[in-house]
Amino acid sequence: TKLNVKVYQETVLSKNLLKSSELSPDSIMQLGIQMAYYKMYHRFVSAYESCSTAIYKHGRTETIRPVTNETKNFIETLTKSNDENLKKQLLKNASDKHQRLIKAAATGHGFDRHLFALKYLQQVENKESHLHPLFTDQSYQLMNHTILSTSTVASKHIAAGGFGPVVDDGLGIGYLIDDDHCGLLVTSYMENESQNFIEAANQSYKELANIIKS
Repeated sequence: TKLNVKVYQETVLSKNLLKSSELSPDSIMQLGIQMAYYKMYHRFVSAYESCSTAIYKHGRTETIRPVTNETKNFIETLTKSNDENLKKQLLKNASDKHQRLIKAAATGHGFDRHLFALKYLQQVENKESHLHPLFTDQSYQLMNHTILSTSTVASKHIAAGGFGPVVDDGLGIGYLIDDDHCGLLVTSYMENESQNFIEAANQSYKELANIIKS
C-alpha cells in the first residue's frame, strides 16, 4: 500500500506566542491535531503521544492520552458559542490538563505501559485464551486502535520528521513548534487523507491563533 506523506510549516503559531500567553506549546499543537480530525469526521478518536521517561535509569517512554474532557469541551464549544472569553477559558483548561498529563507520564504515573506489561505476562503464562476480560473489552480495544499516532520532533536541526500510521485507517503525525513557527509531517495509507488533514490543521491553528490573540 502506498504511503502518502505531506508536510506543513507555518508561522501562525509559535513558542514565543504561546509562552507569552501562558499556554503549553505542546498542548496547543495537540489540540490543533484533534480539531483538524474533528473538522474532517465530526468525532473524537484514540490518540497517542509519546513521552520520555528518561529521568529514570533505563527509562524509555510512556503514553500521553491527549484527548480529554477538556479538549472535547473546547472543540465542541467552538461550533456552538461566539463567547471569546469562554473560548479562552476552555482553551486554558485544556492546556493546563495536558500539562498535568505530561508531568504524570514523565514521572511514572501513566497507565499504558503498566497495562501492556500485565497483558504481556498473561500472554506468556496463559497464552491468548485466558486473557483478563479487561484486555478483550471493547473500550480497551478502541483505546488501542490508535487513529492519531503523534510524536514531537524537538530539535532545531530537524526541519520535519515523522513515521507511518500504526493502523490502516490512521495517521502518523510528527510535529514541532519552534520560537517562530510550527510544523507537521503527516502520513497516511489512505488516498488524499494526509493532504486533507494538513488543510484542516491549517484552519485549526489559525482559529487557535485568533482566539489567543483576541
